[in-house]
Amino acid sequence: MRRSVLAVLALMVVATTSQTIDDLASVEDYYESLDLVSSFSDGSDNSTVSIGTPGVGYHTAYTKIGGVQTDKINVDKLEITRTEYQLGILSDDLFESIISLKKRVELIMLQNNTYTVTSTTTKPPNNNTHYYYSLAPYSWPNCSGISRVVNKWTQCPWNSVDGKINPAGKSLSAGHSLTYLIRDGVDLATSYYLFGNSAHEQKFTENIRAFFIDPDTYMAPNMNYSQVVPDGPEDDWIGSRMGVLDTHGLITLLSAAELMAQSGGTYWTDSDTTGLRKWVREYRTWMETSRLGIAEGNGKNNHGTFYYAQIAAFSHYLGETNATRAAVNKYLDTIYDGQIIASGAQPLELSRAFSLHYSYYNLEALGALAKYAQSVGLNVFNTTNSHKASYRTAVNFLVKNTLSTKNSENPANFLPMLETSANVYGDDKTYNYTKAIKYIRNVTSGGDLGAVWLLWTRQ
Repeated sequence: MRRSVLAVLALMVVATTSQTIDDLASVEDYYESLDLVSSFSDGSDNSTVSIGTPGVGYHTAYTKIGGVQTDKINVDKLEITRTEYQLGILSDDLFESIISLKKRVELIMLQNNTYTVTSTTTKPPNNNTHYYYSLAPYSWPNCSGISRVVNKWTQCPWNSVDGKINPAGKSLSAGHSLTYLIRDGVDLATSYYLFGNSAHEQKFTENIRAFFIDPDTYMAPNMNYSQVVPDGPEDDWIGSRMGVLDTHGLITLLSAAELMAQSGGTYWTDSDTTGLRKWVREYRTWMETSRLGIAEGNGKNNHGTFYYAQIAAFSHYLGETNATRAAVNKYLDTIYDGQIIASGAQPLELSRAFSLHYSYYNLEALGALAKYAQSVGLNVFNTTNSHKASYRTAVNFLVKNTLSTKNSENPANFLPMLETSANVYGDDKTYNYTKAIKYIRNVTSGGDLGAVWLLWTRQ
C-alpha cells in the first residue's frame, strides 16, 4: 500500500538496496522498497500537505548542492578544521570540502573576475547604473484583451504567477553580479583563513572595494529597482518590496568580511572595514525607513524572516548589540507566531507553488537569525511560539515529508537544517538527525559534501 508521506530511512534500521531512481515509474517503487516505518506519529494530519513542485515532476536523479547558505560563520569550528587539516587528521567528509574549496578558489583566481552593478548593459529605469536592477521572477505580462500590442513590457499589465519563473530576468546582470560576489567572497575569505595565501585576501579585498566602496563602481545602498514589476512607461517603473530579499546573501558575506578582518592580513585594512560599514549602515537605514523596506519588514512569510535576519546581521557587523537584539525580538514579537503551527508545518510556505522549497528557505533564514541571536545572548533555537512550535518542530515536520513520493524537491537542500539541528539539539531515539544526514547524502550523490559551510558547521 502506497504511503503519501514517508519518513526518512536513516531514522530506522533498513537493509541496503541496490535499486536506483532512473525513471518516473521507478521513483515510488524505489521508496516502497525501502520498507520505511514512520517514527513520527504525533497525531498531526499531513495528508493535505502539498509538497510537490508543479511543472517539474519527480526528480529522476538527485544531485549534490553547493554555493552559499545564509549563515553566520562559526570561527571556533573553522579553527578546529584548520588545526585538524594542518595535523593531517581531518575527516574524509571535511577533507572533501577542503579539496572542493581549493578547486573553486583556483578557478576564481584564474578567471580573475570583478563583479559590479555598473557593468550592466541594461540600465535601470533612472538610467543610473549604480542602482541594482532586477525583474520580479514570477511576473508575466497579461496582454489578453489588448489589441495591437507592440511592446508587452509597457502596454500590458503584469501579474504574478507563483512558481513560473520569467526567463527575461536573466538578461539583467545585477543579480548575477551580487550572487557571484557573495559566492566568491565567502570562498576566498574561508580559503585565506585556512591556508593563508595572501593572493586570496587581495582578491577578496579588490572585489569588496569594487562593489561597495569605489566611487566609480559602487552599488547605491538601496533596492529601489530590485524585483521590478513593469507597469506603464519604463521611466515610471519601481522596485517591489520583495526585492529586499535579493540582498540576503550579504548576511554570509559580511560574516566572511569579519573573518577576513580577524585574520590579520596585509591587504584588508581598517579603511576597508570602515568603508563597508558605511555602506551597510546606509543600506540598513534604507531598509528601515523607505516605503519598500518597511513593506518588506511587514512580510509574514520567509520575506519577513529574511528581513529581520538581515537587520540583525547588519547590526552585528556594525557592532551594535542593542540593534541586533532589537531585530531578533521584533521578529519574535511580530511574525514568529504565524509561521509555524503545532505540527511543525509552515502554512505560509506550504501555500506556495514551490512549497517544500520555501519551507526550507524560511528555516534557512530563521537559522541564520538564531545564530546572530546567540551572539547577543538570545536563544531563538529553543524559543517556542504560542503554538508551542519552534525551529526544531518545523525541522521535524519536514523530516517526515522530505522523501515523500509526492515531493520533487531535492532532499539535499534540507541538509543544512538537519546539520544545524544535529549541532543545536543533538540526536535522540525519535529524531536521529545524524543518520538522516548520512542517508540523504547517500541518495543525492553526496548531498552537500564539498560545500564550504561544512567547514564551520561541522558536527
